[in-house]
Amino acid sequence: MNDELFDRLRTVSDSESSRTQRARDAAETIAAGGYRWVAIYEVDDDDVSVLGESGPRSQIAKATVTAGSLASQAFVTNAGVVLSGPKISSVIVPT
Repeated sequence: MNDELFDRLRTVSDSESSRTQRARDAAETIAAGGYRWVAIYEVDDDDVSVLGESGPRSQIAKATVTAGSLASQAFVTNAGVVLSGPKISSVIVPT
């Protein structure tokens, strides 16, 4: 990411909007930087949930991520998630 993108993200994070709206705006800002799909997650001890998202497949991100799921394992292992083909696989590949 470049400095201009970071400046726009600072502006979004400093806004008076609700936390959820700031997350959506941040996802849109990042996506506008050339990313196809972006999600901002809220992570706590019991689950992971989408706070804001952007992109053509954003409806997939609306579900809460539960322990043991693909997304939660990516957070736990701090590894990238690689999805191939039309189906979402449970392959986690460190990046």
